[in-house]
Amino acid sequence: MKVVSALSELADVYIFGGLLRDLALEGVASFESDVDIVIRPFDVQIFQKWAMESGFKLNKFGGFRLVRDRWLFDVWELDRTWAFLQDTSIPRTKYTLIDTTFFNWDAIVYDIRANQIIVGQSYFENISQLRLEINFEPNPNPLGALVRCLKTLKNYRAKTGPRLTEFVNTNISIFSDIDILEYDRNRSRVPSLEYNFISKIRRQAGVTRSIGDFEWISAEQMALL
Repeated sequence: MKVVSALSELADVYIFGGLLRDLALEGVASFESDVDIVIRPFDVQIFQKWAMESGFKLNKFGGFRLVRDRWLFDVWELDRTWAFLQDTSIPRTKYTLIDTTFFNWDAIVYDIRANQIIVGQSYFENISQLRLEINFEPNPNPLGALVRCLKTLKNYRAKTGPRLTEFVNTNISIFSDIDILEYDRNRSRVPSLEYNFISKIRRQAGVTRSIGDFEWISAEQMALL
C-alpha cells in the first residue's frame, strides 16, 4: 500500500486490529474493515502537513481518515489512542495497544519497521475457537460495538465470553432494530444484518445468562435464516 509506505518515511507505523484480524480468520478475501494505523511521528507537524496535503480529513477523535480506492484508512498518533486517554494508568507503548481494543479479536499489532507481530498469550487460541470476548470495556460507541458483535455472530457463528454476553443482553434492549440496521447499512463496508437474525438474538438475550461461553446461533438455526 502506497499510503503505508509513505507513512513509514514519517513515523513508526503499527497496523492495528481489523485488517490483521480478518487475515487471521480467513485471509485477505474476508477483509471488510477499515485499515487502522497507529503511528509515532518523527515530527508531528511534518506528519500533519503531509496528511492534509494527501487528502486525509480530521475525524472527531483527533485522527485522520482517507478513502483510497477500496481502502479506508484511519490513522492516529499512539498517544491519542482513545483508551490511553481514558485510562492514564496504561503505559503508552506499542505493546500495550493490544490492551486497548474492545474485542479480544482486535488485539493484534504489526510493527512494520521491526517486522514484528504483537498479540496476547491467548489471541490465536481465541481466534481458532471462535471465542469473542470484551478486552477493554469502556467504549465511546456502544451501538457500533453491538453491530460489530452481531455481524461477527452471524458471519462466524462465534460464541461470546461472559462479559460480552452481558453486553449484548444489555444493549440489544437499548437499541432498536432500525438503529442497528441503519448503522450497519451506513457504516459497514459490507452490510449483512437482517431483521430475522436480530430477532433471534433478542429472543436469546431474554433467556441467556452471562455464565461461561455462549453460542447464540446453532448451525441448524443459521440454515433457517
